[in-house]
Amino acid sequence: MAWAESGQAKYLGPNAKPFMMRIEDRFPIRLAAGGVKAETACSGSIWVYDYAHHIAAAQDGGPEALLYLGDPPEKLPARDLSHVITARGVHLGEVPLQVATALRVPLSDVVRTSAHRQFLYLEKAAHIKGQSHEFADIAMIVFYDGRVVSIWLAHNES
Repeated sequence: MAWAESGQAKYLGPNAKPFMMRIEDRFPIRLAAGGVKAETACSGSIWVYDYAHHIAAAQDGGPEALLYLGDPPEKLPARDLSHVITARGVHLGEVPLQVATALRVPLSDVVRTSAHRQFLYLEKAAHIKGQSHEFADIAMIVFYDGRVVSIWLAHNES
């Protein structure tokens, strides 16, 4: 797996179906502001990296991601990402119950894919005035050994 891939698609699998998102969540700051385009599989993404805590942050147009990740293959702008939380209070290291409570979904929406991995995949329709295309707000949160290791939020994505 290339460094820049956050792993959601790998852990959700091709047949994962989202549960209904009841409330939206966002990062209150531009996670990758001042970042650089990484020459990786997600080369349209802007990345910054927290070298002390091994946390990467990315933005690719609408989607933003915050995840634990090993050192990047190239030098990226450094930023302390250890205290970043979403508007609803979700942050790396939380347990499934904390995330489900913050996002107001049942704990049963958290799906186990292996002995170590779980994910929460939420989606709701987003309508843009004057657009006939279907859009969605999406949240994908990956857990490893019961703790959040990746938060991916997208708004008005096709």
